[in-house]
Amino acid sequence: MPPTARRQRTMLVAAAIVVAVFAACSPAAPASLPVATEAAPEPASAEIAYAMHQREVFGLRADREWVEQVAADPRATTFTLDFPMLPEEEAEFTRRQVDFDTVAAAVKAYAQTVPEAFGGVYIDQPRHVVVALWTATPEMHRVRVIERLGGWAPLEVRQVRHTEQELDDLVARIGSDWDWMKGAGALPLSAGTEIIDNLVSLQVSSANPAIGAQILLHYGVGPDILRVDSDGSGVFLLPRGTVKGTVVMAGGKPVPGRNELMLQWEGDGPGECGVGDMGYGVGTGRFELPCSPGGWTILVMTPVPDDGWEEVGRGHVVVPPGATVELRITLEPGARVRT
Repeated sequence: MPPTARRQRTMLVAAAIVVAVFAACSPAAPASLPVATEAAPEPASAEIAYAMHQREVFGLRADREWVEQVAADPRATTFTLDFPMLPEEEAEFTRRQVDFDTVAAAVKAYAQTVPEAFGGVYIDQPRHVVVALWTATPEMHRVRVIERLGGWAPLEVRQVRHTEQELDDLVARIGSDWDWMKGAGALPLSAGTEIIDNLVSLQVSSANPAIGAQILLHYGVGPDILRVDSDGSGVFLLPRGTVKGTVVMAGGKPVPGRNELMLQWEGDGPGECGVGDMGYGVGTGRFELPCSPGGWTILVMTPVPDDGWEEVGRGHVVVPPGATVELRITLEPGARVRT
């Protein structure tokens, strides 16, 4: 055996002996060791969770530690968006929006020269970029827009199947010809162009499981250009009922007159209460609220200075089609009622 090989073997044997001796002299390991556990962090408050979500939507730093730090900073305001932002964040965000508007305007101006290839434009806020859609040679169109802007710009391109004009034409066609749907057991709720998805979205209320296929067949189009979403219930085809409510204090006394209590509601299923954006108050302790048939939880809310609204009572009711139902809501003990 060569000297080098002998030395290597001797070193390996010596190392093995050291390991064996160390193992023999070491105390036996216990059968199990206690595992250190950390208490789960407290869930974020509703305001912090909302701010984190909105910051992700707008491409801003959104980790919880930072969001809580900003919320506690006296310099933070909600002037620009509806969650706290530092002045430097607002300045950067505003500058970015100006850049986006400039790029989007350049895209639209150029698109007027090639409408047969333009699929629309939108702002991808999380990625800080403007995205233009084209039905052919998207990179060529990107270069043309960049040339108009005179240099680099936050602009990306995607190839799509349909032009924006095709989508708009289909929306107009549906809007002028949707009365036929009632005969198929459906009520159209809304129709609009979805630029990002490059299609038209149509929402209907219907219990007819085949309504989507019937609508596509009627308009002679495929699901690649028209997406039909049904609530599966047809509740909007049914006559509304009315919730006739009474609100009293915890001891059974009427609530003070001319109070600032307002109603909110949550449905067990599809449907709606109220009329448009109209607000519904409690007044002298009574209210009448029109609602779609189905189960509804009616919430009584009181304003909290500098903190929005607070629930002070609730009740649940099932509204039959076209009928009036009574509901009595007793406020929580100690509920604050501003007058």
